[in-house]
Amino acid sequence: MTKQELLSKLRTLLKNRQYRIRSHVVRHMIEEGFGEEDILESLLGRCRILEDYPSETRCLLAGTFALVRKFIARCMSFATTRKMKWLIL
Repeated sequence: MTKQELLSKLRTLLKNRQYRIRSHVVRHMIEEGFGEEDILESLLGRCRILEDYPSETRCLLAGTFALVRKFIARCMSFATTRKMKWLIL
C-alpha cells in the first residue's frame, strides 16, 4: 500500500468515527491543551505520513491545527488493525 493509499484509508476511518484514542494521546491532550477535534482537524487537513512501519501495523503522521492564535505542529504515532477496520490513536 502506498503512503497516499494509507492516508486515504486512515481518513476514511476517521470520517466514519472508527477510531479509539489511546491513553498516551489523552495524556498529551491534557498536558498540552488540545482535544479530539484538534486531532481530527490535523489529520483530515494537510497532514502527511513521515514514517510507515507496516510490520508493526502503525505509521507516524505530521499535521497542524490552530490552537489559541498559533499553529502547533504535532507528530503522533498511530496503530491500525491489520484489516484496517479501526484506527487506534
